[in-house]
Amino acid sequence: MMMLSRRNILYALKKKYDKTALVYDAYRLPWIEGPLSYLENSILREYLKDGLTLEVGIGTGRMVRYIVDKVQEYFGIDISFRMLQQCKNKYGHKLELILADAENTCFKENSFDNLLAMKVFKFLEPSKFLKEAKRILKNDGVLFIFVEVKDSLYFRLGEKLGVFIPKEEKHYYVREVFKMINNAGFKSARATPVANILLGSYLLLWYLFFPASWLRNLLSLLNRNPTFIKFITRIDRIIPSRFLVLFIASKP
Repeated sequence: MMMLSRRNILYALKKKYDKTALVYDAYRLPWIEGPLSYLENSILREYLKDGLTLEVGIGTGRMVRYIVDKVQEYFGIDISFRMLQQCKNKYGHKLELILADAENTCFKENSFDNLLAMKVFKFLEPSKFLKEAKRILKNDGVLFIFVEVKDSLYFRLGEKLGVFIPKEEKHYYVREVFKMINNAGFKSARATPVANILLGSYLLLWYLFFPASWLRNLLSLLNRNPTFIKFITRIDRIIPSRFLVLFIASKP
């Protein structure tokens, strides 16, 4: 089987997200709001520095509303023009959006205090991205990488059922991500579980029954219910498993 070149992979991703930009938020509702975004936001804000912040693969800007007022200035890049358009329609006056590739950005060295990669690491060439991230981060700048890890039961179940894991994605074990971050020259790398198997099961139900079913409609209502959000996040923190992990590291 012929291997796709990196250029062809990026073109396919761009085409995919340009095509789905208008319906992306509806399909990804559990990631946009609800218990998962609550967990991501609460953990991320503990570590964010008050400074210049770049989010790579910003898409439609699902995290912008949670952190834009907590940082000095917010920049977002993406390879999909139409995803950036959706983001601009929602938050354009609050941040600077640029059509760019996370592995080859247009920024000067030592530009940012924070660099976020929210579930886009699976699309990137790790060594190239980490090298570029280190280049554009300031000294003691912080790198945040959210990763769906292969250690999780959620991931293995999705793999068996043939959902969640498109062919263009590459996933890793926790130990592999640590090794890549350390080899790239970052310091003080650590991992914080963001969500466990309970939320993984919740997402599994959502995607299996999308776009239309009574269960999906019920989940949509629950997803916006503050009591449900608090309940499911409290239980999720008790269960000793993980599917989404935040890796944090600093530039020396």
